[in-house]
Amino acid sequence: MLHNFFIVAWRSFKKNALYSAINVMGLSVRLASAILIMLSAQIR
Repeated sequence: MLHNFFIVAWRSFKKNALYSAINVMGLSVRLASAILIMLSAQIR
């Protein structure tokens, strides 16, 4: 089941490469922002 999920996700990624790249970059920016906010809150 999990193997099939990754196959479908990979096919979708290849089919819509630009859209997928934009989504991955957005996710990484949001994750980095969340980490920086958490670190900032711990310091204060």
